Amino acid sequence: MNSLERIVVALWLAVTQAGLPAGPVPTFEDVMVAANDSHENGTFFNYIRGRLFVRNSTLRVLIRAAYGVQDSEIVGGPEWMNVDRFNIEAKGDVANSPAPLVAHGGDPSRLQSMMQLLLADQFKLIVHRESQEADVYALTLLNADRRPGPSLRHSDVDCLALAAQARQGNSRTRTQTSRCDLSRDVGSLTIGGRPLSQLANSLSAILGKTVVDQTGLTGNFDVRLGWTPDRTSPPASLFKAVREQLGLDLVLGNRPAQVLVVDRADRPGNR
Repeated sequence: MNSLERIVVALWLAVTQAGLPAGPVPTFEDVMVAANDSHENGTFFNYIRGRLFVRNSTLRVLIRAAYGVQDSEIVGGPEWMNVDRFNIEAKGDVANSPAPLVAHGGDPSRLQSMMQLLLADQFKLIVHRESQEADVYALTLLNADRRPGPSLRHSDVDCLALAAQARQGNSRTRTQTSRCDLSRDVGSLTIGGRPLSQLANSLSAILGKTVVDQTGLTGNFDVRLGWTPDRTSPPASLFKAVREQLGLDLVLGNRPAQVLVVDRADRPGNR
């Protein structure tokens, strides 16, 4: 996925590992996978009334969602998994899982475990984790007084908690979801009410390298970042914006990093 493409995580209002977790795992039913030749921009995920809907996604993005990894942490696999687009519909109870592509700590969510099984079944996906030396950006505090910049503010909103309450039918929380924006476009990044691990993930997608949060800042934050798009890689204007607007720095270093290696992937229908 290049930096010109925007990923939209649709409002996640359900009623309700490198390896798969131990014990029985629920699976999706009535799975339908089809090629998407629309040439539209953006990848869309949604879960409504017990059904998962994915539109215009590459297998690479699906792997990111299922395994909770950054784009730069996926290694190997056929070239088509970065290019071919698919639509997916499936029925299943994902309980209170966070939305796909939203960073969260801990074990895989129920949704992620179910997606891992879906990818193994439909795409014959086989992966494993290993450690490799890689160029990694450390996201650090720029100011000695540990003061964030003007566009990085502590948030009194916990968007993951709001999403869980909304899934339980709390209509009051639905009116607050406008503060939970999570979007990336050409020259802009907006994040509402989420920990800085989400910022690290988003910056990784833009830079094409792993970004790890080493700020030591806890809690949820609102981020409003804008920069002038340019053709340099990485874009100098982005680094300047991170320093001036967020009060953070991106420090490049070579270090061991966990990656997800794709051992096998087949197009659906090719067996």
